[in-house]
Amino acid sequence: FTGFSGRNCSTFDPCALRPSACLHDGVCRSNASHTFTCLCVDGYYGKTCLHRDPCFSSPCLNQGRCFNQSDVEFSCRCEPGFTGGWCESDAGDLCEQNVDECLSSPCKNKGECQDGINSFTCLCPRGYKGPLCE
Repeated sequence: FTGFSGRNCSTFDPCALRPSACLHDGVCRSNASHTFTCLCVDGYYGKTCLHRDPCFSSPCLNQGRCFNQSDVEFSCRCEPGFTGGWCESDAGDLCEQNVDECLSSPCKNKGECQDGINSFTCLCPRGYKGPLCE
């Protein structure tokens, strides 16, 4: 029988039963409790190596720290003096460059964003109100 070996077929190997249990070139390892674990290659994680780590490629620049938001999305926390989605823009030593807070499209429901100094304002369409037009 597939998945069994040894004398009287008494040894069960879940990896032999499901050779493709681990995805993205992960390696299947059987354990004593007759279950398996996957050893995932760099950049993947999860029980079957299904999930991709969007921070694996170090997308944040200028020593920004990457945080997973999902399997495909990430956000960067920038070091002082840098800004932008990937910390790609120099904000100046004293942050004297104005950062456009509207670049992240914070207004909801087709609200129009107006950039200010260290702030933004949403101009909401009819039927919506609040700071973000919710």
